[in-house]
Amino acid sequence: MSDDTVHFECIFGFIISWFTADQSKPSFDMKFLVPIRVKNTNFRPYKYDATAVDFTYGGVVVGQVIIPKSKANFKSTKKIDVEVSLNSNALSTAASSGLANKLGSGVITLGSQGR
Repeated sequence: MSDDTVHFECIFGFIISWFTADQSKPSFDMKFLVPIRVKNTNFRPYKYDATAVDFTYGGVVVGQVIIPKSKANFKSTKKIDVEVSLNSNALSTAASSGLANKLGSGVITLGSQGR
């Protein structure tokens, strides 16, 4: 019996809509298109259920997108492009302490995790 091996890849493609680098209350509100790839290395189709992908800044979830139920054909890659909206509303004052500097530099480090 073979072991199902599927790779999930999320590549960030930024289109920044709005942000404020004010030192007293830094914030961001952005939208961007994310190409999601589900790579199936098996010799049979791989069906997967709908799943959520969380986007984080400093360990705090700042956005989420739902990947619809589908399947990746055998030995192929399923390509899905989704639009993601992120905002800093959930960040506490402590979590956003270095945000003004990051926004000022134009680079924000985000994380992502699929469930």
